[in-house]
Amino acid sequence: QLGILTHRYVDLILCDRRNLAVLLAQAPVIGLVIGLVFDTGKTAHARATAESQIMFMLVISAIWFGCLNSAREIVKELPIYARERSVNLRIGPYVASKVLPLAALCAVQCVTLLVVVASLVSLPGSFMARAAALFVTGMASTAMGLMVSAFVSSTDKAVALVPILLIPQVILSNAVVRLGDTSKLIAKATVIAFWGFDCLKTTLEAAMRDTRDPAGNILVPVLGSYGGDLLWLAGFLALFLALAIPVFLVG
Repeated sequence: QLGILTHRYVDLILCDRRNLAVLLAQAPVIGLVIGLVFDTGKTAHARATAESQIMFMLVISAIWFGCLNSAREIVKELPIYARERSVNLRIGPYVASKVLPLAALCAVQCVTLLVVVASLVSLPGSFMARAAALFVTGMASTAMGLMVSAFVSSTDKAVALVPILLIPQVILSNAVVRLGDTSKLIAKATVIAFWGFDCLKTTLEAAMRDTRDPAGNILVPVLGSYGGDLLWLAGFLALFLALAIPVFLVG
């Protein structure tokens, strides 16, 4: 079932060439905008601030890719799913047949985005570590989009929910404003961007992470570790897929 369903889904993606072109074009366009707008500056203070902002934009972009890629992918074929479910379609292969092609698409988008940005802005640090962090962030968002797609009744509703999902990611990322104790607990438990942003910040040079403002506060605070943050992101991925399972069972 996994082979048949995956092959069918890949064929559907490739047949809709216009939509695929739009999805693939997003990464270089966004990367170009980020690369042209941001300047890492010459002073340590300016560089640390700029690099942190770039990491934030990369994370939000990866979350956008994941949500937009997947938010319509289940609801648009609910009648087909219901019919095939009645003739012994298993849930595991069905979900996997969505996740695997979307993972490939997400990987291409994240790597393309990072390549374009890195070619325009000096960002010392491990490219592979950043690419992996962006990919896992994007996949957690992909799972969130699939969960939404499983719960709504139309593609219009799914698309309308995407901005609602993204706004908390921006506000509670710990990038726009420094979160207090309560809001930070909420962000840790519910927001992909919080852990994705923290994970990318760990890839910055030690000198940038240690830079302080005139008041003595660290400009780029890192709360966790690279590996620990990745585990949190993987946990979100698993959680969102698990939340969608009851809908599949009913279907």
